[in-house]
Amino acid sequence: MAPAQKPLNLANLLGEILEVTGADHDGENEISPTATTPLRELGFDSLALLELGIILEEKYSVSVNTASFRLPPNATADDLWKFLKNRQI
Repeated sequence: MAPAQKPLNLANLLGEILEVTGADHDGENEISPTATTPLRELGFDSLALLELGIILEEKYSVSVNTASFRLPPNATADDLWKFLKNRQI
């Protein structure tokens, strides 16, 4: 029997972003990341977006077409969350 999938919410999404970027493991990181912190400040780039898409599909059964998400310079986790919600995750 397959394990139950976790529900995806903004807090989980931010946690996955921090995991992908390594921002949650850096003891010297002076950023206190929130849902409104620009993703680029966390080291999030197009490769991180691809990796995040894979994680979201594996852990949350959320299929993400990362090519359709344009990553503007000041994009935040909240922006990505809104994008995913509009895709009716």
